[in-house]
Amino acid sequence: AGPPVAGPPAPAAPVVVAGGGAATLRGLLRVVRRRVAQTGDWRTVVDGLRPGLDGLWAGLTPAEQDRFLRHVARYWEVHRHRMAPAVADRLDALRADGVLRIRAATVSRVIPAGWDGLAVELSDGPAGGERFGAVINCTGPGPWPDAADPLVRSLVADGLARPGPHGLGLDVAGDGAVIGRAGLPLVPMWAVGPARRGRLWETTAVPEIRAQAQRLADHFDRTDTPRLLLPA
Repeated sequence: AGPPVAGPPAPAAPVVVAGGGAATLRGLLRVVRRRVAQTGDWRTVVDGLRPGLDGLWAGLTPAEQDRFLRHVARYWEVHRHRMAPAVADRLDALRADGVLRIRAATVSRVIPAGWDGLAVELSDGPAGGERFGAVINCTGPGPWPDAADPLVRSLVADGLARPGPHGLGLDVAGDGAVIGRAGLPLVPMWAVGPARRGRLWETTAVPEIRAQAQRLADHFDRTDTPRLLLPA
């Protein structure tokens, strides 16, 4: 995950992006690259962006957000969600022993092959596929509501919820209240965590989910409204 840097990272200092209003993706990238050159450690810069990341996301226009999703999101995720050094050492050992092999390819088709597992056709593999014991999808959450569970799909079908911006998560108000087809919350229902993705960007890790849950708990303490939570 990202280029190697010797030694542990220094404590992250917040990365401040000057200027009001909607920023451009190109401008944000310039700031990040300049800070990396100044600090010499990309990890501190990436970690320093985290506290203000949702503000930066909200400051981008929908077109700039879409540009980020198409061109930058995967690079960000690789650098932001880094594996622990012990896990990296274990994977390096497995690769050195020939137990683990990493290939860059596109999965064209997966075919059940009886007791032999699965036949998987890869873009760089032979016709008819190769045999694998199992296939694990680790690409993260997909577009909603197609990738959602039956409950969320039924809420969308009934107009009580609608997909969020860019087809990510559900559309929510600032407090996480789920927005229906009519453009406003129709029932006392809130989303937490990745279900808010689209309106928020940094909403998949424990610190952000904990803060969302605390704010909702504080709200519920002040009211006696029945509620339904859509968790991560």
